[in-house]
Order: sequence, then structure tokens, then C-alpha cells
Amino acid sequence: MPHDRVSISEHLILPSIRAEAEHLRRPEEVETRHVDPAMFAELEQKRARIIETYFDGVIDKPERDRALQLVDKAMERLDVQRVVRKVPAINDIDWDDPAKANGVLRALFERIDLDPGTFQPVGFDWTVPEWRSEVAAMPQ
Repeated sequence: MPHDRVSISEHLILPSIRAEAEHLRRPEEVETRHVDPAMFAELEQKRARIIETYFDGVIDKPERDRALQLVDKAMERLDVQRVVRKVPAINDIDWDDPAKANGVLRALFERIDLDPGTFQPVGFDWTVPEWRSEVAAMPQ
């Protein structure tokens, strides 16, 4: 069920997440998609300006479409940038540094489902599911 994003204290969920992360079978390095946030934001602003200019009557529909196509092509180029990153061993993760731990969590998981009553993890969607060892599954 969709819900609003809420802030949850790390200390409540981090032990369960660490336990789940220990089931990772990891390669030495992984190729990931990298999008420069500043460039992405700039292109989104450009897209918004083009649409605003069209609605203000400054440009016509064909000009709007041509300009938006250029922005779309620039976005596609952002999407194909690949970065090879070393995957840290679970024991090497600095879980006490929130910025480092969050970076690792974003790399490992697409989504972590929490029980709405207890805010404890009840399900994990791994970024690369085949890395998940079948030894012990998270109880559902």
C-alpha cells in the first residue's frame, strides 16, 4: 500500500538490515549507473522552462517538441554513464557513519519494506537479486 515517506530512527532498523546484508554473495566490483545530480537537475529545469515557454505562447508546439527532444537525448546520455565500483565486504562497512551506511544501503537494496506498526523490516528487494544467498531468508 502506498504511503507517505516518514523518517525512521536508524537504530530501530539497522540491526535487521545488517543481518540481511550478511547474506550477500558479492563480486569484487560492480558496474553501476551514475547520474550527475547537478546535470540531471539542470536538464529538468530546462524541460520545465521549455514547457512554461510553450504555455506562455512564446514558442509553438513544433518548437516545443524539438526542444524537448534535445533534452530527452541529453537525459539518455546521462542514463548510459557507467561507473565501476568496488563492493565493500560487509565487515568493512562503517555502520556507525550514517552517510557511508546509507550509501551502501542504496547500492544493495532497491527497497526495504517495513511493518507499519513496528517499523521493522519485513522484506527486502535487492538491487542485484542473484547476490542474495539462499541460506537464510528474512521471515515474512
